[in-house]
Amino acid sequence: MQRLSFTQKALLISSVFLLPLVLTASILTRDYFAQIEFIESEMDGVTALQGYVALSKLASDYRAIVDSRLIKAELPADIQSASARV
Repeated sequence: MQRLSFTQKALLISSVFLLPLVLTASILTRDYFAQIEFIESEMDGVTALQGYVALSKLASDYRAIVDSRLIKAELPADIQSASARV
C-alpha cells in the first residue's frame, strides 16, 4: 500500500466503495423491471376478465329469465330490460 501513489490509493478506495453501490443499484433495477413485468401481466389479466364479467352478468340475467318463466314469477326491473334485449 505504501508503494501506491495518492491517485492510485484514491482510485482503489473509490472502487471499494463504488462496487457495492453499483451491485445494489443493479439488483434494485432488475427487481423493479421484474415488478413492472408482473404488473403488466396482471393488467392484461384484468383486461381479459372484464369481458368474462360482462358475459357472466348476461348469463345470470338469462338464467333468471328462464327461471322466472318456469315458475311464472315477476322479474325485477333490471332483468326485465335484459329480457327485452334477449
